[in-house]
Amino acid sequence: MCDRFVRRINSYIKPDVVFIYEEIVDADKYQQGKDIPREVRDIADKLECLSVFKQSDVFPVVVFPPANSVNAVTNPFNFDGVLILDDRVIVKPIELSIFPSLFSAFGSNCAARFECRPSFHPGAHCANFEELVIPSICEPPFWFDLVEIEHDDIKVLRQSLAMPAELGLVDCHVHTQFGYCAENMEAGRALNLAGEFGLAGVGLVEHSGQLYFDEDTFWAPAFLDEGIKTRIGFRNRAPLFFSTLDNYRDDALVGMEIDCDYAGNPVIIQSDAAKCDIKLGAIHWLKSMMRKPDYKAASEEFLFRLDRFLDSRAIDVLAHPFRLFEKWPEGIPGNVFKETIRLLAKYGVAAELNFHNGTPKEDFVVECLNAGIRLNLGSDSHNLSQIGELYPHLELLKRCGVSDFDLPHVLTDFSVKNRR
Repeated sequence: MCDRFVRRINSYIKPDVVFIYEEIVDADKYQQGKDIPREVRDIADKLECLSVFKQSDVFPVVVFPPANSVNAVTNPFNFDGVLILDDRVIVKPIELSIFPSLFSAFGSNCAARFECRPSFHPGAHCANFEELVIPSICEPPFWFDLVEIEHDDIKVLRQSLAMPAELGLVDCHVHTQFGYCAENMEAGRALNLAGEFGLAGVGLVEHSGQLYFDEDTFWAPAFLDEGIKTRIGFRNRAPLFFSTLDNYRDDALVGMEIDCDYAGNPVIIQSDAAKCDIKLGAIHWLKSMMRKPDYKAASEEFLFRLDRFLDSRAIDVLAHPFRLFEKWPEGIPGNVFKETIRLLAKYGVAAELNFHNGTPKEDFVVECLNAGIRLNLGSDSHNLSQIGELYPHLELLKRCGVSDFDLPHVLTDFSVKNRR
């Protein structure tokens, strides 16, 4: 969760300052959890912006006698300005009142913290000031708040590390423990995290080249000349992959990220293709770029292979379409951009939005929508902390005029529920 928060802040939100508060309510747990402060400081160390850290000791708790099931204490005083107090940002206050928050977890006695929390008490109306109450980020849906201050205008935007569950999003690109490039992936844990982070499902996929060839052969990449017919380094782990992941088919899509050989052929055994609920496809290497880069030849190679790859009807989605070009001096060549869109539309293949090692552009999304090309959301998770991080995907779609209501008409339908 910490890595996920840091990535969201550093890569996408990029604020001027982050306030981090660590609060301990239970003294016994505090004694057992001495590493917690260090973990919180680790967040601050990874942030690329200014961070302000406040660590409390065991948080002061006061117990009130019951009074008609409601406990409240007020202590008004005049205040003019912006106040940061413990884990609260008080915005434009005229009068500060102190309300206790009730914590049922403390048993029959009512425990309270002195703070402004009228929002936790729907029946208590506070009209004299505006206030911001920040919930714990450690529990689903993992809330945190973004405060934008410009002159006298202050906006508070509630953020969540989880995706809105009502959107029914599916992360169609989640790698597994079978990947050579996986860090800590495990299918069962991935599914549990997907649920916690608001997903309706995931696509558990693995590189076909990694399932069919040993590591040295894959990374060389020595299998691309002859594709699936390559005998050197051939090590077929696909049967083990499917037998293991079959246990998760009730809650997940199981499939492959199919590699494309130098002739444009899909690197997959046909009988394995029939076992896939979802088939992503990707071109990970260009032969024209292996030694001395030849950008013109590489562009032509990409389009030749892509045409044959899509024409094979072996894939549903083209994963990270322009990853190979994003670091080119001139960026994505214009002919590659236009021709890729034409080919996707011609063969009815969806385009993946993937922020794992790149940033999809708004013009690509707009052109896909205009051409009737469906879009697909994929985190390309190689680490458990990346699962379901579809925040940048949704923000990109919003910038392109796609509302939450539009999503079912824009995204591929890989709903696990509909597949059953």
